[in-house]
Amino acid sequence: MANQSKGYIQKSSVLVSASEVGEVSFCELRYLNRLKGLSVNRSALHSAKRGNDLHERQNRVGQDRRCFVATYLYSADSAEVLRLRVFRDQFLMVLPFGSSIVSLYYFVSPYLVKMCQKSKFLKSISRRFVKCFLFLA
Repeated sequence: MANQSKGYIQKSSVLVSASEVGEVSFCELRYLNRLKGLSVNRSALHSAKRGNDLHERQNRVGQDRRCFVATYLYSADSAEVLRLRVFRDQFLMVLPFGSSIVSLYYFVSPYLVKMCQKSKFLKSISRRFVKCFLFLA
């Protein structure tokens, strides 16, 4: 019932779950169609999955904390390491051969860090090499 006595419109209260609020904020049309009892076609499901995958990939940027050499040379949460993680996730992993490069790096880098711990010369070369990547990132 509407009551307009003091400029306010008063309606009957409706309880809405947090899931419904989230669904409306995600896709209002999808929520309204569900209320109407309409089903979602395959094309829409495929598009939603693709969008969710892209969204998840964006949220993962910088989450993978494996940057062995840079972490050894700087620190785990330094600005340099964070830039390299974003470079890895937004540039390298998007390339067709990028995941292979990153996998090779993950295989080789723990051994490289052990060698750098024993050799100041190798540590210096590694620092210069990482600075080249920082220039690209």
